[in-house]
Amino acid sequence: MNKIFIGICLAAGSIICSCHQFKNKELIDVRYELANNDKQLIWNLNDGKYSYLIQYHYNSKKNENQLSDEDSIQIVDSITTADEKPITNNYKIKHHYKALANEVTKNEVEFVDLIVSNELHYYYAQPKNFTMPYEINISDNFMVKANIEAGKNFPLEISETDYAGGYNFKLEPKDVMLYRMIQAKLSKESIKTDTILDFRIGHQIVIDNNIIINNPKSVYENKEISSIIMFTDYIILKYIPELQPEKFIYPIHTKRKPVTPE
Repeated sequence: MNKIFIGICLAAGSIICSCHQFKNKELIDVRYELANNDKQLIWNLNDGKYSYLIQYHYNSKKNENQLSDEDSIQIVDSITTADEKPITNNYKIKHHYKALANEVTKNEVEFVDLIVSNELHYYYAQPKNFTMPYEINISDNFMVKANIEAGKNFPLEISETDYAGGYNFKLEPKDVMLYRMIQAKLSKESIKTDTILDFRIGHQIVIDNNIIINNPKSVYENKEISSIIMFTDYIILKYIPELQPEKFIYPIHTKRKPVTPE
């Protein structure tokens, strides 16, 4: 009888472990690092199929199922004449990522409505790289409305983009879980109204229609606030290239309005 009981317990334990492992595979692995040179947070996400790099000036998406703790870069180390070949060297950049899931969960904040406006990013649209000015609204039922600004109306006369227009979609379960985790790790102290009235570039955050955060130090150096930007940049990078835009913009209320595509 004891042997049967032990066998049942082992079987149940095996099922629980298998379910736990499966559940973990369903979670998005999120890691972050504070870059020493510019004091800005770098985020690296893996959803089981793609790896996403989210940072201040540049976002990218790679078709690989692992996060890299080391990147290779090539730098020209000497300036030469026209008759000489430049000397280049390959360098390894070692990252020191920390897992967001390991951070203490506070459970102090829950959004009913989130709006993020990204005006600073320039157009850089390629299959694996997607960095554009946007407005995005995530409601309490995890429905998303987003506007991508028309490129020809952007400063420096950057050409029109096929992505310009309005989008409407629902977050996938994995992304809902990540969104909830980010909110749970925010403290009430971190969510407060900034006093900058004329902040023309960069990200702006509107939470539940009455709290606006647009201080660059809060947005780009504070891990709690930066995680909100990381999430909306990630959503834009993941969903928009796979969808067809409507040739209008949604009434998302921020301090600026994107131009309606023609």
